[in-house]
Amino acid sequence: MATNLTAFLGLTTLVSTTAAISLWVSRDKHPSDVSTLTVHIFLFAVIAPLLLRLVRAHVRISQIFQYYRLSSMYLTMTIFVVLGSFYSIGYIVVSSLIHPKSERPKFTDVARHLWYNGLSMKQTISSFYALLFRLIFDSKLFWNVFIPLFIIQSIFDWSVYIYSDYFILFKDLGVGGSGTTFRGWMLARLRAFAANVDVFRPPRVPQTAQPYRGRLHILPQRRGPRPSILGVTPQRQVDFPVPPNTQALLEELFAEFVHIPESEADIDHITVRESYLEPGLQALRRRLTVPMNDAGGPLNAAAAFNTADMFGGEICHFHHEGTTHIVLHPEDCRRVIESGWGERHPFCTNSWYWRLYFNWYLGIRLPVPEGLMMLYAPRHQGDIEIIRELMRAAVWFVTNGRLHSIDANTYPMPPAP
Repeated sequence: MATNLTAFLGLTTLVSTTAAISLWVSRDKHPSDVSTLTVHIFLFAVIAPLLLRLVRAHVRISQIFQYYRLSSMYLTMTIFVVLGSFYSIGYIVVSSLIHPKSERPKFTDVARHLWYNGLSMKQTISSFYALLFRLIFDSKLFWNVFIPLFIIQSIFDWSVYIYSDYFILFKDLGVGGSGTTFRGWMLARLRAFAANVDVFRPPRVPQTAQPYRGRLHILPQRRGPRPSILGVTPQRQVDFPVPPNTQALLEELFAEFVHIPESEADIDHITVRESYLEPGLQALRRRLTVPMNDAGGPLNAAAAFNTADMFGGEICHFHHEGTTHIVLHPEDCRRVIESGWGERHPFCTNSWYWRLYFNWYLGIRLPVPEGLMMLYAPRHQGDIEIIRELMRAAVWFVTNGRLHSIDANTYPMPPAP
């Protein structure tokens, strides 16, 4: 929701800014470059979301039936019918506003045009777009009334959005990785929009993942509605409050997973120390395989890019409202999402442009691991048992299956029916 609102506000600002400049441009019969650009941006802002909604609605409706209905022929015919109908209605309505009454096209003229030129999508779309451009550019109502109102609306929308999201929501969530400044809030929102992560869509399992399968097999379905998770950095649960000692109760689970081997060369060294992802919190972390700095992170950050050491060996940490950030195997992430115990972080992507921006352009690590999950706050002892099992799966994953390993008796085969 916040991502869609940010996109809308950005688009309206782009249109209104260009339109504001064009108000001082001479509007004669020869369109200026700025005025032409204004109308083109406005048409794009109006038409593109409509076409995108048609495509999304078509995909959703088709998925309700059978997959074969998304074949190329069916999709082609649907697009032809939709565009043909859209053009026919628009051509009649718009042409009646532009052409004199004696020159208005009849229905037979439109039908003849569609019959002979309907398969030419380029001509159909361009002719309709040209009519819209002429209608809007020649309209004094558009330039003298609509554009000023659009600018005022954009300023009002941005003011309400900044006040509600920054001054109220962002500051009430506490301190996170981006701080409490306006710059930190703005960077978090822009990066969340660029990441474009569906928090309820599990990550794919890479072909080279070790181990390839996850540890979780049977995870009970969580009862009740999902809590509301707001914010990015920080990311917090805002409803279904829990007792104030929940964080301390959860941190007692750390002792069950601390592992200090006798050999210093053993990398499966699990300890509790300050969080690398959210400083100020206690976290369960693994010793790195590269030299570490005072914060427990890699001494040479560039050398740790695209490795398990890039995020300081962090396994999990708990927040004051009872939620948990935990790093899981991609297949285990799927089971957590499908069973309703949590969701992903809005930054947990490993896309090429994401790595290009952070690793190459900024020269820093990615914000969070791709498998970072947000577990909802526990409501009773049964939920704490689930969190304990998920912590076991996280330690198993970060040690490549060496700790809490799976054997023949981990999941007994049920008897024959």
